[in-house]
Amino acid sequence: LVRYFEKDTSLSAIDDDAVAGLVNWRKQQRAKPHNAPKDRKPEDYPLISAATVNHTTLRLQALFKRAKKWTDENKNRLQFPKEPDWAEHKLPVAKKSARVLKAPESKKLDAATRDDYAAFQAFANASGRRFSFCYSLKWSEVDFEKREIVKDGKRKPDGTPKEEPLPITDRILAILKPLRGHHPIYVFTYVARVHRAVWKKGETYTHKVTGKPFIAPWNQRALVKGQRYPLLRNTAKTAFRRAVAAAEIEGFGFHGIRRTRATEIWRATGDV
Repeated sequence: LVRYFEKDTSLSAIDDDAVAGLVNWRKQQRAKPHNAPKDRKPEDYPLISAATVNHTTLRLQALFKRAKKWTDENKNRLQFPKEPDWAEHKLPVAKKSARVLKAPESKKLDAATRDDYAAFQAFANASGRRFSFCYSLKWSEVDFEKREIVKDGKRKPDGTPKEEPLPITDRILAILKPLRGHHPIYVFTYVARVHRAVWKKGETYTHKVTGKPFIAPWNQRALVKGQRYPLLRNTAKTAFRRAVAAAEIEGFGFHGIRRTRATEIWRATGDV
């Protein structure tokens, strides 16, 4: 948003024409990874998806929503007479139906999952909860005495999060117990396979191979090979995608785990 509008652009100056320009600008950009080979041309990469474009406008819409909650010294809320019609700028996105994982595929996926991610995968299979619920689970949200997990879920219309209680079944208990002691805060962790130095975005470092200086493009946490670290959104997603690819399972995303678990429960009730 800053690249397109510049830092000193006022929200009151952003109207439908401005957002239409933003959408057209984003539609022309390519899905080029940050570590792309220097010898590859931009046109070698696909255009970003409609969903990614929509995500950009949603972030801008969120700024308007937040600004409208502010009040002046007379307790008057901010008004934006030229606020864009957000629905008008939303691009159509093809809906992907999450399919159910077949039993042979489930075994292949388990076999292809890294050992240090196996507990996370097993918990997702047993709970059927959302990706963010699983990878970010904290010990403070786990109550072994009450045999219950209580975690904040999606937000209500008023902005407050609603709790998502999850009973700790014998299956889930068997997954969680061996993980105690891995990390004081987070339940699911992974084992670092390489050493990695810490980076701070914008600071200059020396490349360990070429010896040339470079400016860090993003913040990077230090890793020590063999030590455990909490799962991050990207690390968990990447590990899952790699396991699915290694198991040669097509058209299956993480949300399919929820549907698979729901189907298991539905069949177990006998209402098939």
